Order: sequence, then structure tokens, then C-alpha cells
Amino acid sequence: MSSTRAGRLPPASSRSIVESYVTRMASQLPEDFAFATLVPWGSPHKPGRLVAPDAAHEGHWDAMEIASLVSGCTHLLVPCTFETQYEKRMLKNLLRQIEPHNNFRVALLQLLEIPGNMNREYVEMLMARHDVLLPLGADMVILDPSDDPDGLCAELNLQWAWLEATARRAQCMVEGADEKAEAMLKYHHELLWESIPKVMTRGFPPVDHSLVETATRVGDLQLVRNLNPRNSNVFLARRSATEKVALKVYDKSNYVTAGDVENIYRELSFLRDVLRHPHIVQCTSVLHSFSRVYLALEVGGTKNLSQHLMNQPGYRADSQESVDCTAQIADSRSAGLLPFA
Repeated sequence: MSSTRAGRLPPASSRSIVESYVTRMASQLPEDFAFATLVPWGSPHKPGRLVAPDAAHEGHWDAMEIASLVSGCTHLLVPCTFETQYEKRMLKNLLRQIEPHNNFRVALLQLLEIPGNMNREYVEMLMARHDVLLPLGADMVILDPSDDPDGLCAELNLQWAWLEATARRAQCMVEGADEKAEAMLKYHHELLWESIPKVMTRGFPPVDHSLVETATRVGDLQLVRNLNPRNSNVFLARRSATEKVALKVYDKSNYVTAGDVENIYRELSFLRDVLRHPHIVQCTSVLHSFSRVYLALEVGGTKNLSQHLMNQPGYRADSQESVDCTAQIADSRSAGLLPFA
């Protein structure tokens, strides 16, 4: 390992704390608990229910190993001390890679090395690390988790119960909104999705209140599968046995300003009316329901570039792929279809 890379890794004492904790707990927890680490595993013995990043390619976990491990687990535990920016970067990479697997809960375990002389500065430093961990996307973050398997299970169950209770309270608050608030929401929806498009967006279809929307069908399109597991908004769909489209879904609850509507219309306008190039997919039709807007696009493949790179060593394309992609982008720009940065 180069000295430059070693300098980015957490200190040896931190990695020792993590590996000691995993080794001690993995053999005592039930089989539906698995572990993941944010740095390559350095000890001679590696527990069976553990995924660790590839030592040769920074920030890359084996996709097949992750799929095999998480298929039978209810909790993926990620112990860390979070002493360095390296761990933050690796955690983001890990959460992106496991996002397609949504049948388990991810718990970050913030391990602490308690000094003999606990002072205020040290406590503030620990809490600052904890504040950074909270919004990164895991289901739960546990500060100083128990060393006892039963105690850890109890902490996880308590944390999960608290999250479910909070979600139910929020739902009750929404469902209990008074009539005035509901009328305001209805007016806002009509203004945003019906009045403004009529005046400002030529060719934007009106709301079709009779559009059929189910888990497997939208209008005359049969949904085949999700093409983008990371955010579940692009589906492979077919209109007939020979006609397939990529159906991009906009949930209106996520778009609440006139600028948001304009951005959707701009994408529709460019892909339907402006851009004509073999390397750019075309929009073939638009469906507009009360709650969603659907753009039916030509199918450009089953993966986008980001998904392809997620399965490459080090999240990098090889030189020939890079040249091919750059050439296609340059070809589109030279034709005047895409602006230069």
C-alpha cells in the first residue's frame, strides 16, 4: 500500500477497533445479521458474514458478494469510528452499491475509543462525527453500540420501533390536515399542473383523469421491470410484443414550483421536438395523470452510464470505453445539439 493511500485511511488503531468488534460479534449474532466494513479487511481471519471493499480498487465492493450476503439478512451492520473523510466517502459508495437491495435495514455502528481522561472537547468531537453520520442515508445510526449480542439486538429493535412510531405520527399529522389546508393543496395542484402549462408550455398534455395506473400498467403500456433501482423512476415498458419504451416517471409530490414544471417541460421539449441524433433518445409520447407525468422514451439500453460504472473496478471505465463515450458526446456537440460547458 502506498504511503499516500495509507495517509487517507483511518489510523491503525481505528481499524483494529472495527475488526475486533466484527470478529467478536459476527459469530454470536443470528444468521440474519451481516457486516460490512469501510476499509479492506486486514486481519488473517475474515468472518463469513462480512463484505469488505476490494483492497486493489478503492471504494469497490464485489456486487455478487453483496447480493449473496444480503439476500438472507434483515440487518446489515456497518461498524466505523468515522475519524476521517475517507470513511465518509467509502460509506457513500457502499450505500450507493447496496441501494438496489432494499429488503434489509442498514445500521451504522459508531464505535468509540474512550480515553482515560474524558473531556468536553473529546465529547464535542464525537458528537460532530455523529452529526455527519446521521444524514448519509442509513436506516439508523447507533452511538457506542453494545458489546453484548443480546444488548445490540435490543438496541436495534428499539431504534427501529422508534423510527416506525415517528413515521406513523407524521402520517397521522398529514392525514389530519384540515379542510382549508386540503383546499389550498388542491388549488396549488391546479395552478401548477393545469393553469401554468396551458399558458406557458406548448404541447404539454392536460391531466388525464381516466388514465389507468397500476403496479404493472400505465395506460396502454405494460411495465416489465425497473431500469433504475437507485431511485425507481425509470421502467422498461412495452406497448406491444415488438414495441418497447423506457418510461421515465415524475412523481408530482417531488415537484412543487413553477420552475420544477418548467424543467420537466424543457426535457420533454428537447427530447421530443428539438434533438435529432442517433446518440440521443427521443421522447415518443407523454402521459399525464393527477399524480404523475410519464415520458415514454426510446430504449437506449438496460443500464445508464452510472449503473455501468458501479460494476467496474474502481468505478472507472477502461480507456476504450472512455474514448467511445467521449466521441459520442463530441459528435452530438459538434452537431450543435448540446452546449459546450
